[in-house]
Amino acid sequence: RSFSVPEIKILMDAVQAASFITDKKTKELVDKIAALGGSKRAAIMKSNIVNFNTRKHQNEMIYYVVDMLTQAIQTNKKAIFYYYDLDENGEKKYRRGKHHYLSEPVALVFYEDNYYLISYYPEKQCTVNYRLDRMENVEILDEDISEKAKELRGSVAGYTESVFKMYRGKLTDVTLQFNEALMGVVYDKFGEDTKMLRINDTTVIAAVKAQISPTFWGWIFQFGGKMTINAPEELKDEYKKQAEALLMNN
Repeated sequence: RSFSVPEIKILMDAVQAASFITDKKTKELVDKIAALGGSKRAAIMKSNIVNFNTRKHQNEMIYYVVDMLTQAIQTNKKAIFYYYDLDENGEKKYRRGKHHYLSEPVALVFYEDNYYLISYYPEKQCTVNYRLDRMENVEILDEDISEKAKELRGSVAGYTESVFKMYRGKLTDVTLQFNEALMGVVYDKFGEDTKMLRINDTTVIAAVKAQISPTFWGWIFQFGGKMTINAPEELKDEYKKQAEALLMNN
């Protein structure tokens, strides 16, 4: 059946918001999505586009990268690619002296406007995440991935929840205490199934699982005194040390 106007609008906005899709590819894809509603709807939808993302990346090979990695995942094959960063002039600076990265692709993950490859490395028995818009010359090898890489595909959702939201660190049960105005922020970060308990007219506590890392502390301190840690005790002490270090540095 045909797409409704709200459905088309949502798809178009999602493409607009995705940083990894370049300006050129965004325009092309938006035109195709708009056409799903017929010529009249397409004209209406195109006239209402808001170009709100000014952080679009420049890798025009993104479709090719997605296609090759998808094939590698579907066929359980290894892949190789070049990986680069951008220097102060916005120029490509290849890692490893432009030597190939060897990867056992586990899954492609869309997170905060970017697309990532979760890759498993048997030698180190760990996973690494790579941004697709920083890849070039992706090739599929005629070599099967390990059984461990295949197993990890069944736990991608949990991996994404813990690693992408708080990055690497020890996974810990944490009790947060915060102003009621931050309930939406906590739900957004840890999920709408987070259990909360109101302790007075303005204060709420919540039990969450978080990876304790610099990213976690940065997230906590952005709220000033409106959020603190109630438990565990050792994390409360670490919270005080982090706060004191911030004051000394300022």
